[in-house]
Amino acid sequence: MFAVRRGHLLAGAVVLAAAVPLSACGDDQTDPLVATAAAAAPAPGATTASAGNAVAAYVDDMRGWVGCMRSHGVNLPAPGPKGDVDMGDMRARKSDQTFLDASQACRDKQPAKPPELLPTRPPLTAEQIKNARAYAACMRANGVPGFRDPGPDGYPVDASAPGGRPDTASDDPHADAKAGQICEPVLNGRPPTSYDPSLTGQG
Repeated sequence: MFAVRRGHLLAGAVVLAAAVPLSACGDDQTDPLVATAAAAAPAPGATTASAGNAVAAYVDDMRGWVGCMRSHGVNLPAPGPKGDVDMGDMRARKSDQTFLDASQACRDKQPAKPPELLPTRPPLTAEQIKNARAYAACMRANGVPGFRDPGPDGYPVDASAPGGRPDTASDDPHADAKAGQICEPVLNGRPPTSYDPSLTGQG
């Protein structure tokens, strides 16, 4: 649910994805100027072509990110037709020093998904929303001060921005991984756990 900015798939992104099945997506935008809608309407197929161009650009940028990760020792497969990359076992990745270092080095190269590829957001229960807020507070208290509170629906407040990603991670993937490990139980309504350096490759 909480996707990480700057490309490192750690802490909130990975942990929350396990707790909430789908991540956030952009809200549809409707033109309020109904009277001029017909005149302003694009030619048939123009919207589809524009969406296709955005997806193609995203896939191309993801190829660049994969290339960067490979250059730093992480052997990732080429992106799929929609830019998806098989990351393998992310639990193991979070304890892989090479992956952590590559993620930090390549964080500015991973593009944000275009709205056309963002999944729909299922409604969260009151308990899930409460746990998401507690998780954000826990992350801030454990080394990720920029981790934002979710919106009223339990999702990141900026997740619906076109092409945007939630600003939920720090610049240090090690700090993200440490806080994510400590705070993971909070997503299920349990207290934070103790930090085990052996689980994040820092022991």
